[in-house]
Amino acid sequence: MEYIKIQKLQFNNMQIDISLNKQEIFAVYSRNEEIVNDFLLVLNGINPNNGSCLYLNKDIFDNEDFFKQRIYINFKESYLKTINAEFIEESLMNRFNLSFNKEVFNTYVQEMGIRLETTFKANYTFTDKGNTMVNFAFLKALNIPFITINNPTIYLKKAKIIETITNSLVDKRKYESIILGLDRIKNFKEKLERVLVFTDYQTYVIVNPQKDSFLLIEDNIHLHDKMFRTKKMGLVICLNTYTKEELKRFNHFKLKYQKLSFYEIEDYFGDDNEK
Repeated sequence: MEYIKIQKLQFNNMQIDISLNKQEIFAVYSRNEEIVNDFLLVLNGINPNNGSCLYLNKDIFDNEDFFKQRIYINFKESYLKTINAEFIEESLMNRFNLSFNKEVFNTYVQEMGIRLETTFKANYTFTDKGNTMVNFAFLKALNIPFITINNPTIYLKKAKIIETITNSLVDKRKYESIILGLDRIKNFKEKLERVLVFTDYQTYVIVNPQKDSFLLIEDNIHLHDKMFRTKKMGLVICLNTYTKEELKRFNHFKLKYQKLSFYEIEDYFGDDNEK
């Protein structure tokens, strides 16, 4: 079911047209994290869109009905200064009339070892990965149907914790709408359904990770749908929209190429683009 419609959105020198559906795992990706951040702020009604983003046919910007349904959290940012669940529960109720499940919050604080990622002075100060984990625990303690999570696995290294977070964020039984700003593509391997990808060429592509493939190939005049430059000089990544005849032509001209899945492409970006 379509619930957000974007028509002729002027964004970063592009015009974007796309519809978002409920019960869909939708993600946004760019090698420039500011592009993802800015787009998600528009998509969540925080930044203006000149009437080009609609929620149930009404402008999404500063839309009170939409705000009641959704939450936007950037796991890279710091929101909490305590892990005292009773204090958080009382503050959310008094300020926003928002319910908070302190039992769920405390469970994740314990299971993820979040206390070990803090120092205590006047307030708690979290390590980078501790901040990511406490933001996740905070989200899990809320009962909000539409979620937008930016940088969901930022700073995390342990596979078990990453798997806990990614599996939870794509749970359609709990969330009606799931939008993710990806910090690391492969952490969501086999979990994504559609991805809005902002390329290195001031274009965007809607990718179906389950079906679409990509080519790693030497840059040449015959290429189309180029997406990313790579760490290997002269090699680029393209969306594989090429016909059999076009691929045969590459072979004829001895242009070697390698097919990649969506979850493999960031392996070729290089250290400067790893997060």
